[in-house]
Amino acid sequence: MISLPQELVDAIIDQVDDNLTLKSCALVSGSFLSSAQRKLFRAIQIFDTQKSLPDHSHFLSESPHIAFYIRDLTIRSDPDDHTALIHIFAVARNVERFNLILAEMPNENPGFMPALVDYLSRPTLRFLGLFYTQGVPSTVISAAMAVLSVFFWRVSMDATEFPQSDVTPRVRQLSLLYSGSAVLAICDFLLHPGKSLYTDHIEYVEIRMDSDSASYDHRFLSACAGTLRFLAIDPGALEDTINLPYLPFVLGVEIEILVDANRQLPHHFPSTLKRIASSLPAVETITLSFPVLPRQSEIAWPDQGVLPILGPSFKERTELLHLR
Repeated sequence: MISLPQELVDAIIDQVDDNLTLKSCALVSGSFLSSAQRKLFRAIQIFDTQKSLPDHSHFLSESPHIAFYIRDLTIRSDPDDHTALIHIFAVARNVERFNLILAEMPNENPGFMPALVDYLSRPTLRFLGLFYTQGVPSTVISAAMAVLSVFFWRVSMDATEFPQSDVTPRVRQLSLLYSGSAVLAICDFLLHPGKSLYTDHIEYVEIRMDSDSASYDHRFLSACAGTLRFLAIDPGALEDTINLPYLPFVLGVEIEILVDANRQLPHHFPSTLKRIASSLPAVETITLSFPVLPRQSEIAWPDQGVLPILGPSFKERTELLHLR
């Protein structure tokens, strides 16, 4: 075989997308093996059974060079014994994106929480996704705020107390979605006057605003006003105007507007657009998405007229002057 520079072999194999070809490449030669393994194991998903998680833990412990290649790690774990998960934390140390799906925090395992907090403090970690987890302690929430991008989905917090933390917040993007009343506890923690200023660097917020959390949402967004540049809102079944604080530096906003089964926009839609005009003076981009509830038999769409900000006089508007 013609000898190729290793950099060229790496560049060629990096363009391969299917695992079958990558596995074949790994059998060609030693120079192909490392390149193929680096691509094969860059992103792995471990959907646990009682046997799967220990098997992965053993494999990665026996092959530390494979663990070194992992940059994107997703783990769904439900077993009672999280020892294997702790071992994976110990060997997969170069992860940049980490998704963890837990039914609840294993507080009965005294070694798990320190291992998780230490893992979230890794300097390589840039994205954290935490899903369907109940009873997350404040120490984990605090450690998560040291990650640049954080995504919480149906997460509830154990907020009995707010201990002091030496974590330096650096979160830039924060998503709080579908967490119901749990968002209230998380907001209380992030805005607690005795804590580090977790909101000081946040530039992107994705949040579900509903009737139960409206005052908290307003308070949280107000705390981010000095740095916030982009806002994504899911109002769910909200029946009232979205109440936004004054956010002078937001350049883009995305709003999901639910269209009901009768093909009607919510009645607060025009007033919400007016509130955007008064609350976001620098906005350049407004993205509106319209998820539609399905019907077994489709009905005609009523003509509700032009959107309030897109009428004939759009170019002569005196509000939303920066809109592009």
